[in-house]
Order: sequence, then structure tokens, then C-alpha cells
Amino acid sequence: MNNLTIGFNESESFIAQEIKQTLEQVGIIVNLIPSNLPGGEFLFDRLNQSSSKSIILISTSFLKDVNSVYNAFDSSKELIEGGHLLPVVCPDLSIVDGKVEKSPTRIEKIGDMIKFMNYWQEKYLDIRKSLRKENLSVTENQLLAEELNIIRPISSEMGEILRLFKVHKATYLEDLRASSYGAIFNLLNNQYAQSQLKEGLESGKYKAILAEGMLLNRSDETIPSTKIEQKELVEELVDVSAIPGMNLLNGNLEQKENVQQTLHQNDPIESSTIDHHVEKEQSDSDYTDSKSTIHSDDSKHLSKIFEDDPVLEDEVSEDSLPIDQGLTANQDHAQEDELEEDEEFDADNLLKNFIDKENAKFEAEYLNKAIELFKSNDKDQAFKLIEEGVKKTQSGYAVIKWIDFLLEVNELDEAYAFALQALEEDCYNEQLVYKIGLLELDRGRTQEAIARFEKVLGLDPEFEEVYYALAVLLLEHVPNSETRSLKLLKRSIKFDNTNTDALYRYSLLLIESFNEFQKGKKILLKVLKRAPGHLFANYDLALYYHKKGDQEKALKYYIAAIENNEELQTPGNNEAFGYSSGESPESPYAMEKQETTKDNSTKEKGIVLITGATSGIGKATAYEFGSNGYNLILTGRRQDRLDEIRTDLERKFGIKTKVLCFDVRSFDAVKSNMDMLDDAWSQIDILINNAGLARGLAPIHEGNVEHWETMIDTNIKGLLYMSKLVSKQMVSRNSGHIINVCSTAGKETYPKGNVYCATKFAVDALTKSMRLDLYEYGIRVSQVSPAHVEETEFAKVRFDQDDEKAKIYNDFNPLKSSDVAETIYFIANRPAHVNIQDILIMGTQQAGSNFIDRSGRKF
Repeated sequence: MNNLTIGFNESESFIAQEIKQTLEQVGIIVNLIPSNLPGGEFLFDRLNQSSSKSIILISTSFLKDVNSVYNAFDSSKELIEGGHLLPVVCPDLSIVDGKVEKSPTRIEKIGDMIKFMNYWQEKYLDIRKSLRKENLSVTENQLLAEELNIIRPISSEMGEILRLFKVHKATYLEDLRASSYGAIFNLLNNQYAQSQLKEGLESGKYKAILAEGMLLNRSDETIPSTKIEQKELVEELVDVSAIPGMNLLNGNLEQKENVQQTLHQNDPIESSTIDHHVEKEQSDSDYTDSKSTIHSDDSKHLSKIFEDDPVLEDEVSEDSLPIDQGLTANQDHAQEDELEEDEEFDADNLLKNFIDKENAKFEAEYLNKAIELFKSNDKDQAFKLIEEGVKKTQSGYAVIKWIDFLLEVNELDEAYAFALQALEEDCYNEQLVYKIGLLELDRGRTQEAIARFEKVLGLDPEFEEVYYALAVLLLEHVPNSETRSLKLLKRSIKFDNTNTDALYRYSLLLIESFNEFQKGKKILLKVLKRAPGHLFANYDLALYYHKKGDQEKALKYYIAAIENNEELQTPGNNEAFGYSSGESPESPYAMEKQETTKDNSTKEKGIVLITGATSGIGKATAYEFGSNGYNLILTGRRQDRLDEIRTDLERKFGIKTKVLCFDVRSFDAVKSNMDMLDDAWSQIDILINNAGLARGLAPIHEGNVEHWETMIDTNIKGLLYMSKLVSKQMVSRNSGHIINVCSTAGKETYPKGNVYCATKFAVDALTKSMRLDLYEYGIRVSQVSPAHVEETEFAKVRFDQDDEKAKIYNDFNPLKSSDVAETIYFIANRPAHVNIQDILIMGTQQAGSNFIDRSGRKF
């Protein structure tokens, strides 16, 4: 093939000319299509009309030009996968002091991609802001609305565009030159012309043409910039005017030209908005390996970040902390600035009503039926029904609800595959994009998750959950992302000022990356006000005062730090802070702990393992122990819920939390997961055997054998497997506590409860037997036996997710899961010489399995 089309931004004109003139020496016919041609069409719309193979020149200017990148993803994907398009990454060229200056374009790293993704996000937000201005004329409003429709897909797809170029190995200009344009000749399948060019250049038969030389030669008064005369380029283009429909684009060519003109006239969006990235003109040099250097752009920008900083409002003085006066973490603190609310329009209400109706229709006609089919192992029909419902109801809610169901039944692969398929049809569904990001994070695909979360912000800047998640990912996986992360954390805190981990990370960034020691110290004090037992905040304050030369305060905070986290106490730290292990200085938190802790014993905090921790009693127990400073190992069958709970516990209470996803019914799974625990985590102080369930409610002659086996394997075998492995190391240490969650069904039977009651009678017997086996090793064994408990999934599981049948608590007040959790905590925190064998606990309206006052909820 001897025809080639080059698509490019006007800033790449000389590079386009270099390739054109070089290839023409060996008989290749080259057509040039710049992005700024008159006529109202975007670059990729023009490229799609070309019958020849094409290359596109990708530079920073290209990636920031609406005419160049509109419709780029869909068009590029089709052309590249069809072998018709080659992306070539090239620098921006300019003349500075009579010399050619190159501004390199890089798209290899996620940090490079984020700059362009956030550039378009800024554009999108700026237009939305402009649309809210009063006194807009009808024409102005119409142009801005059309502009928003153009920018929105670019903003949401930029990350995918860049990944597409990266995955398909975009060629860099320097590599292209070094190979005598080999990638282009491979695209054209014309190796003969390549050998001709290579031999001709070596022999001097052909000229070596470089864009830099062309730019220098033409940088006189006739060419004030890098632009080639428009007239010259147009003469070389293929005539497309005769193609039917070329005069129409979105219905109004003249209006499109007006829109494109306005796209280049927007003022930069205000930098005070948190989800905007580092300054637009930030160069590649900003992404260095140094974390301690503040760039000039950053220092200017920080004044905007810290100005009227809601994170620094409600400043905490050191005198107000437990270290001096013993304030509790529950004291009131000032409210954060409220976000400005969007204006409400009648159209919004109409749209909301329409969406609500579509969602209700989907749930009634498709979702519930699909769930029934799925549970009957007719998965194919279930998916077909969901797909039909999505198409017929236009319900974005439909997709999310189905994914949530798949996650609930632990069908993670099915959920992920379905979500990706749904995204092809609904790429603007921010909830869907967020779900996919979480699923990719669960699969260890960190970079993909980051890109998804960035896309969520492009679609909905008010999507609260994504700010904290994205900030943490950037800090942990993207070098030199401190400025961006700082702003994300700030916005996250504005949405949720109880997020202790967000505050803590924010403070560390201020201190370590921006040398804002005073501001960072104030945030650390806020962290301690909310979570006095935080594992690291005291130590960071100790370091702060050590650097300031205030050894007295440094020592106080160091003592507080090692009380909460023994790992921080080392000989080197003792020496640095002037702490003598032979002395017993009074802890600055001693009085505070006596006044506020729920734990009245002298028992030191340890590690608690809770099975079945993803919901109900197990989840409530995790929060009860976590709020009291225990480190936790949580197990369950649903990884997404475990991760969500872990994140929340760590940020709220500053504790260490480890999650293990497995089914207690499998001894191999239990053993392999327990064997993976390192020495520190394997020293479990308290085991809470909570995992258990009821399946079905039927007389013995009608019972479902599968239900029986599930209950026996979970309630009895699962408890045995966990107890065997954990008690072994407790025996070796001569200490530990096992607490089994039994039931009133383990004390008395009730009609149709046959097998469930039998399994709980077994728990009661096992608790008594284990006590006899282990008491001489100093190990305590206890159980709690609750009656009906709401805030759990017990009823839904028993009745196979039938919501109607599961409504068994509507006419009386049962126990709450937190009531049982508090009881378990009480059992665990008796003095060392006390072992509570069993606690039988019921709601006031229940006097036994068969005696319930169902006259209404009274409490």
C-alpha cells in the first residue's frame, strides 16, 4: 500500500511535514489532516472518512485539544484493532531564544495519564459552573449546553484513550526515526519501501528531513509560531466535500463551529475545588522522585488549598487533648463548611420521577424474578431476564442492584463480567464505574481502579466515596502524587469529617511533603481528639516536638505512643526521646483511660478473631472490640464486605485489622488461611466463633437435606475447625479465651426447628466440653445464647432471601445485634480469674423460643 493519512494537531505541523516529505521520497502518497480545519468536523470524524491507513501524532497539545480527541476512543479502538491506525507519540516543538525546545509527551505511567484526565475534568467542571451563572442569554446557554455534551465524553474517556494507546504500543517519534520509520512501513505492509529509504538515507540519495530543522528555517517573521499556513495544508487534503452528509454534524454545522470556538476561550477553573489536579501547565519535571521538595507551582497552589481550610477549622489546642485535660473522643466539634447546593429545576424533578418509575418497574418485573431463577441454578435465564430489563426500562439502578446481588451471593467473577458488559451500554453511570473500580481493586488491578475512580469524578464531582479511596490509592501506588492526594483528602474530609484515617494521612502530607509543620500538627491533634488510641498519631507528634527541640513534650507523646503500639518502643527511640525503661513515668493517658474506657480490667489489649464478621452479630462485635482498641482478624465469605468493614474500622478507631476470606465449612480453607498468619497475627487472644446460620423451617419429614448439611457443616464443623487450630497455640501460651455464639435454640426446641436446634445444642455441649479440656491451661471458654436478634441476615438466610417471609420482627422488639456484641465484650473483659460460662439473653417481649408477645413494638 502506498497511501497514508496523517492526523495531527496544528502544533505538530512540522513533524507531520517531516514524515510526509520523507515518505514521499520513496513514493508514498501522504495526505495531511490537521485538527483545526474549517468546516466544523472533528479530527477523528475526518479520519473515519479516509480509505487509507493512518497515523495520528499524539502530543501534549493534541491531548488537550477538543478537535483532536473528540470521539477518539471509539474511533481509535476500531481503527487500531482493525490494523488501520498507528499512534505516534511526539513532543511539542517551539523556538526559544533562537533554539528548538522540545516538551516531551509521556503516556507510559499512570501519573502521566492522570494529568490529561484531570485537565479534561477541569474543563467539564468549568462549563458546569458557567451554566449555573445567572443572566445567561438563550444563545449562550445553548452553546454551553452543546459544549458540555462534547466535553463530557472526553472527560470520562480520556483514561481509556491513553490506556488504549499504551496497550497497543504507541510508537515514540525518536524510535520511529531510529528505525527509518519502520512502524509506518509495517502498517503499510511495505518493507521494500523501508529498505529503499534506509539505503537511500545511508548513501545520501535521500535527504534526512527533521522537523526541528524545518522549524528553525521558518521561524522568521513569516512564521511567528509553529503553525504552517492553513492554505498550504488545505491544498494537500483529499477532497471530502462531495461525500453525502459531510456538511452535517450534530445537526448544525454553524453552531458546532461556534461551540468549538468557545472551547478555547474558557477561563481556567478555580483551583480551590478539591477534585482539580495540579496546575494545568505543570511540566514533566514536577514528577520527580523527591517527596520532600515542593515545586514552585505547588507552593503557589498551597495558598489556595489552605485558604479557609475547613480541615483546619475547629482547631484543637493541645490543652484540650487527653495528654493534658483528658477530653474524650465523643466531645462536640465544629461543623465543616456546607457544600453549595445546585439549583433545582422542574426538569430535574420530572427526570427523577421518570427514573423512579423505571427503577420500580425493573425491580417488580425483572430483578426479583431473575434472583429466583439464579437461586434455582438457572443462571443463563436469569442473566437474559436482567439484560431484557435493562434494555426495556432504561434503569441504571437495575445494573447496580443486580451486581449487588451477585456480590451478596459471592459470585465475584459473574459480577465483574456483567459490570464490564453493562459499561459498554452505559458508560456515564458513575455508580457502575465505581463498582467496577472496587472489583478491580479486589483483583489487584490497582492502576485500572485508579483510572475508574478518576472517571467517576469526571462524571460526578459530588461522588463522596471516591475521594478518600482515590487519595489512598494514589499515595500508595503513584509516585509524586502528593499535591493531588492532598486536595482529594481535603474534599473527603469535607464530606465526612469523622474519617480519622483521612485526617491522619492529610496531616502526614502536610508535614512530610509540604513542610507545613504547624498545620500538620493541628490536624494530628484533631486525630487524637477523635481517636485517642490511634496507633501512630502520638508518635508523629513526638517526632514533631523532637525536631522542634521540645524534649519534654516529645517524651510525653512518645510514652503515649508506646502505650498504644508496643512496636514503636525500640532502644533507639528510647534513647532519642530520653525514655529510660527502668523508670516508670506516669502515662499522660493514664487518667484518661481510667475515666473513659469501657474495659475496667487490667487485661492488655490484644488480637480478636471473629468468624462470620460481614454482618449481624459478628459485624457489631467487630465494631465493639475495635472501638475499644483491640486489633482484629475478621473472617467471612464476602471479600468486598470484609474490605469495606476493615477500611471503616481502621479509619474510625486507628486499629490494625486483617481480613481473611474463606468458608468455615472447609477445613482446608480454614487451615491454609490460619497458616498464612505471621507470628504476630497468629497470637490470637480471643476467638469468637460467631459464624452460623439457619436454613429452612420445616417438619422433619419435609426437611431439605441440603439445608441440613449446610447448618451442620457451618454451625458445628466450622466451630470445631476454628477452635482446634486456634486453641492449639493458646495451649502453648497458657492463655486465651474462646467465646461461642450459641442460641436459645441450644436450650429448648421449637416446632420445625429440628436440625437447627440440634446444631445449637451441639454448640452448648461443645462449650462445656472445651471448658473441661482447656481450663488447666489457663484458657477461658464461654458462650452467649441470644434469642431473636434483628439487624442481622438470620431471617433472610433462613427463608432463602424471601423478604416477605423474613419479616418476623415487625410486631415485637427483639434484641439488636449491638446488644449481643456488648454482652460478648463484657464476657471477654472480666478479670483474669473470672470465667463466665454462659449468658442467656432475650428481648423483654420474648420469654422463650415459643413465648413471644407479638402485640406490637413497644420499645
